Amino acid sequence: MLPLKRIAEFKLLLLLLLSLHLARAGDRPVISTLGIEQGLSNNSVTCAYQDHNGFMWFGTYDGLNRYDGYNFRVFRNQLNDPTSLPNNRILDITEDSRHRLWVATRVGVGRYDPVTSTFTSIRQVLQDKKQSKNISATVNDIFIDQTKNIWIGTDENLLICGENSDLARPLLIYTKGSAIATYQVLSVEQDNQRRIWVFVRDIGLCKYNPKTQSLDIVNDAIKNGICMRADIYGRLWMGADDGLFEYSAADNRYTRRLSSFARIVQLSVFDDCLYISSDGNGIFKLDLTTSALGPFLPPADKQSLTSQAVNAILKDIDGRIWIGTLRGGINVIDPERNRFRTIAHDPLNINSLVGDVVLSFVEDSSRNVWIGTDGNGISYWDRNKNRFLNYKHQDHNPQSLSNNAVTDLLLDFNQDLWVSTWGGGVNRMNRRNGTFDTGSTGATGNMGSTGSTG
Repeated sequence: MLPLKRIAEFKLLLLLLLSLHLARAGDRPVISTLGIEQGLSNNSVTCAYQDHNGFMWFGTYDGLNRYDGYNFRVFRNQLNDPTSLPNNRILDITEDSRHRLWVATRVGVGRYDPVTSTFTSIRQVLQDKKQSKNISATVNDIFIDQTKNIWIGTDENLLICGENSDLARPLLIYTKGSAIATYQVLSVEQDNQRRIWVFVRDIGLCKYNPKTQSLDIVNDAIKNGICMRADIYGRLWMGADDGLFEYSAADNRYTRRLSSFARIVQLSVFDDCLYISSDGNGIFKLDLTTSALGPFLPPADKQSLTSQAVNAILKDIDGRIWIGTLRGGINVIDPERNRFRTIAHDPLNINSLVGDVVLSFVEDSSRNVWIGTDGNGISYWDRNKNRFLNYKHQDHNPQSLSNNAVTDLLLDFNQDLWVSTWGGGVNRMNRRNGTFDTGSTGATGNMGSTGSTG
């Protein structure tokens, strides 16, 4: 029989091991999955994009998908409908300054207008410059530069289009005095010096010449590149059939940074790191400041992905990471999943929630939150500064909130706040001076909830 001291030591060791296990488990990413069971049109995801409203867009082998956090809306080509998507195989998505989506497909480009929910097919000028037609080639990449030019890389050539135009013109490659009109463009990128770089399959790296309005071949050492990404340090990164390369424009030289048994198909930059998506080996991560390179997920978590063939990785404005895979749908890593933070009233702190019984809330365009309480008025929570501004009824102030029992809140298209109360009618808040007006609404009496609060 073990002495009591040894038993105590053994129990302490078990407790320490359990604590270490739980600590490591707490640090492991929580990965959830979205697929056809949740409404995704196809489990082979080719690209991902977040628009200015926060909607997530996913291109697949069969349709364009918009995700609002709860449901998918699927867009597909409709027979004999020229305002529908040109083709269902999606290859790239981006957004212009007018908040229209440019969607690359296997047969041309569709520009989506969110107001009318329709697509416009982009046309291209033919070589004789007298006629035009819808782009019919496979479009591999769409890039919008800092001057709002749209660069469209296709299997036939590179096209350039103004943001407000529906007509794109082709560019030639000049080499040794001759012109090349037909060539396959896989990637377009702009560096921190505003130079436009173009990778042309079987030709090499090219650069746009604004004087001749054509492409110049810069380096033909690598001809099997697939994707490019520029970082803030002036480096150009290229993913190819056989690994990752760093290109130095000053030396006009490539340096291999990663050898891979799988093709590098997509590159993303966020959090000062380069994320490297491969067709079969998962995701790698390169720290752009230390040059440390390794797998994005540790070996124990790597198999948590539904597929090791990754076509897209994106970090959204809330810190979630979205991973589009081949035949595995969408994997989502949410650092805040299953983590709750309690926001409560502190009677000793004026910078706190005005009351604990919350009946309604709404988020504004700055992602701050208006909170209506039962009997204590309204709080405005500035989430970035963690600061509260509180509004209550004041007996001798007719411009204060009419009643502290707030049943619902609504922000209209002007971002004006409307407040329904129990016993005080409807209030409209003047956000410039923090006053409330009930006279213009014509509503009195008890106002219950009018529906959605956000």
